[in-house]
Formats: sequence, structure tokens, C-alpha cells
Amino acid sequence: MDAEVQKKLKDGYKRCSTCKRTKPLSDFNYRRDTPDNKQYHCAACGIKRNAKYYAERPQEAIDRRAARDERKAEQTPGCPAFAEYAYGFYKNEGKLLYLKDGIPREVDHIVSIADGGYHHIDNFQLLTKSENRRKGADSWSPDDPRLKPNKAFQELIKRRWLQEDRCRCEHCQAMARDIIETRERRRARQRERMEDRLG
Repeated sequence: MDAEVQKKLKDGYKRCSTCKRTKPLSDFNYRRDTPDNKQYHCAACGIKRNAKYYAERPQEAIDRRAARDERKAEQTPGCPAFAEYAYGFYKNEGKLLYLKDGIPREVDHIVSIADGGYHHIDNFQLLTKSENRRKGADSWSPDDPRLKPNKAFQELIKRRWLQEDRCRCEHCQAMARDIIETRERRRARQRERMEDRLG
């Protein structure tokens, strides 16, 4: 290994085990059991390896996706259509943020599907891709400081769903009643504060 490559490795670079090129650490995905917490191969080579693996085993890819979809459907409380709508809304928000700052984001289940978590809006959060890779299939407790719940964003999604009037199931009707009651309580508190100020 020449001196230039050694210097690059010290300055935040790594040599890919597959293509043998020296690349910045940002080109390597997270891996928890390595000294530098990075994969041995770069992300580009990882994509090629995965594509080749599943091209040789197409049925395995289909079965794995089907098993996850089935587990997700079993763990979707309430209205499945609303759960998918909320998930898509989070994905779109991640894309918009990516256009602003160039940081890729993914929708994460706070309590993972593998751990029995629900596919529900209250269990969604947006994490950067690197954060989500570090989290993996782990679940975070409700008081974990890394949690990024956004109640205002969740309320926006619910209001949009109800305004578009896509579903009239019992779950969606109950959600509509809850939003109306919450709005009335908020207005009542605002009126009380105003009356207190006016004396």
C-alpha cells in the first residue's frame, strides 16, 4: 500500500473490499460489529451484490416481502387505508426535506415490526438514513431521548385524511370525533385565557 493511500485511510477514507477503491467513509453503510462501524464494502458494491443475490433467488425475495407484508397487515390496528396514507405522507415529507438539505431520510417504526410494533401513525417517525441503519430492528422505549415524535405533523395528516373523505369506517369516524373534541377543548381554553386577561 503506497503512502498516499495510507494517508487517505487516516483522513476518513476506507478501502472497499470488493472494488478495491479507496473512498470516503460516507460511501460506506453502517455496520455495528466492525471497528469503525462501517461495512467492509462500499454502498455501491453492496447494491450490486444484493441485486445479484436476489436475481439468482427471485422466489426468496418474493417470499421475504410477502412475509413482511403479512406481518405488517396483522399488526395494523384500525383502518389499514389510513395507515398506508400516513406512511406515504411521512415518505413524501422525507423527500421534501431531502430536496432542502440533501440528507436522505426514512420512515421508521419506533417499536419495530419484528418486535411486535404496530404499523400505525403513532409508531412512525422520520429518521435520517444513517440513524435508521444504526437503529436496525431495535425498538426504542417511549422515554428514549432519541425519539422524534411530531404530534403537530400527525394531526395535520389526520385532518388531511378526513378532509379528503377517503374512508367512512368506524375507526375514521372515531378519529374525526376525537379531532373535533380536541379542537373544541383548545378553543374553550383559549376563550378562558382571553376572559382572564380581560378581567
